[in-house]
Amino acid sequence: MQINLNHCWAAQQLFRQTVLDQSIGVVLVSEQLRNPTEDVNWVSSDDNKCAVVAVGHSAPPIEDRGSGTGFAWIKLGSLVIYSCYYIPNCSAAEFDYYFGRLDDSIRVNRDCQVVVGGDLNAHSAMWSCPRDDARGVLLMDFVISLDLMSCNFGSTPTYVRYNAQSIVDVTFARLELELGAEIRNWRVRSDLNSESDHRYITYELARGPQFELNVSHVSRGWAVRKLDWTELRTRLTNAPQELTLPDGADPDGWCSQQYLAALRRSSCMARKRYQRAVRRNDGHGRAREREAYSTARRELRRAIRLAQVESWKKLCILVDEDPWGLPYRVVMKKLGARTRFPEGRELAIATALFPSRPEVTWSVGVAPAHPALQAELFSMDELALMASRLPRGKAPGPDYIPHEVVAELARARPAMLLDLFNKCIVMGIFPIRWKVARLVLLNKGNNKPQAEPSSYRPLSLLDGVGKLFERLILCRLNAHLDANDSLSNP
Repeated sequence: MQINLNHCWAAQQLFRQTVLDQSIGVVLVSEQLRNPTEDVNWVSSDDNKCAVVAVGHSAPPIEDRGSGTGFAWIKLGSLVIYSCYYIPNCSAAEFDYYFGRLDDSIRVNRDCQVVVGGDLNAHSAMWSCPRDDARGVLLMDFVISLDLMSCNFGSTPTYVRYNAQSIVDVTFARLELELGAEIRNWRVRSDLNSESDHRYITYELARGPQFELNVSHVSRGWAVRKLDWTELRTRLTNAPQELTLPDGADPDGWCSQQYLAALRRSSCMARKRYQRAVRRNDGHGRAREREAYSTARRELRRAIRLAQVESWKKLCILVDEDPWGLPYRVVMKKLGARTRFPEGRELAIATALFPSRPEVTWSVGVAPAHPALQAELFSMDELALMASRLPRGKAPGPDYIPHEVVAELARARPAMLLDLFNKCIVMGIFPIRWKVARLVLLNKGNNKPQAEPSSYRPLSLLDGVGKLFERLILCRLNAHLDANDSLSNP
């Protein structure tokens, strides 16, 4: 995504939400109001006029970065992305000197694929401007000398004011087309309100052999702290086959995301009506629509501030109630980015940590049936006791079902789980599905080499239902050992 924020506070606040809504991986920003000092993935130019940002979990790891006056860049695998901005009121000589420094920077990464985007305040027919200017000619020479291709598509203006519009936001690329790398779906997003006089530009970078961008991160986990437990109990009781979560929408009036989205649409529509009134040269209508647009914009800014205040209050409350939840994650994010896992080394590291052993056959044949050897079936009381002892707040296994939900299922539908566990006891089996773990590798420290298996501490996460079955068996074993004094004294 590309956007010029025009030093606008509201535009920068909406920019953050838009990035989340559109599942953006990398953003090229111009004329930002301020740079977030705590975000290590935000790389700004030396003059703080532009920045390139790798956003959230969907962004690839940044391997290298750099900046100069009017440009900033990051390296993602074999791809280098540049964000650029240069002021409009400069001489042709200054503009040419700027391109010389930008050219030097790009040629340092001459073996990489390159994407260059931003607001360069230049006009050329190459990107559908109605006229060419001196800056456009200089930019064209720069593009041709580096073998870049224009990615702009169509003639939709990227910069729109009530009395003027133009195409000044541009995108260029040098990609290995023969290997399947290309920019697709380049478009000016007039459907999104930016609160700036520039519009959002979005595009997709098709996957090449060495890099991948804009891959939306879809979490399979459960937001336990946001669960509507009353609704969950109702669904477990009345429709156990549909264990779906509620959408988790915030019903609180003005501070909800729905309300902010409605205000944003209203502000966008008011702005368009005002611009149409200006073009019609309707003096009375222009004043009326300008007042309506100003009112809508004030309401949107007020709602954003109130939502931020409300979110801060909730975070302060959570510090006392659950300090290791959201407050902990916010603080850790401020302290710095988490360690990136080396791509392509997962299997090698896991194999080194869990070496293959000769397979052991535990089967000793089927013992003859004997009444005294028949295991006693589990009872409702045992199930309820073990379910209450399941640890809370632990990471789930491969099924991503948290222990809290398993415990709630044991309370709402105990007969279903009890029948399952008793069948396992009678048949003498422990399902293979419950033996499969989700492996998590924790880095032992930043001073440890990331490619070495010894630098990681493995955690094997098992399904909660299997853990509940294990606890029932363990309880029986402990009771048997205690009753027969089978444990040796220390």
